Amino acid sequence: MELPLQIFTKDSLYEGLQSRDISFLGIFVLTGTPLPEGTIVDVSVYIPEADKKNGCHASMLNASGKVIRVEKMGIAIKFDKDCRIFPAADKTTH
Repeated sequence: MELPLQIFTKDSLYEGLQSRDISFLGIFVLTGTPLPEGTIVDVSVYIPEADKKNGCHASMLNASGKVIRVEKMGIAIKFDKDCRIFPAADKTTH
């Protein structure tokens, strides 16, 4: 599932990224500039409105984690246990 996201490290902000896959355990991020394996990150993922009629509104997933794998197409991040989902104010990630 391709979702827009941002990655924060202790030194940098990476914007305009897309996910390839996402689960409760982690996310694969498509990027031409991969972060090194072992990098600690904070991730903000925009989850678009699925079905407003049935109460599924847009949300933001905020999680911390670590880069566990680097591939040609991007990086795999394993989430820590501290993963939260909030209502999104708009279509931009924060």
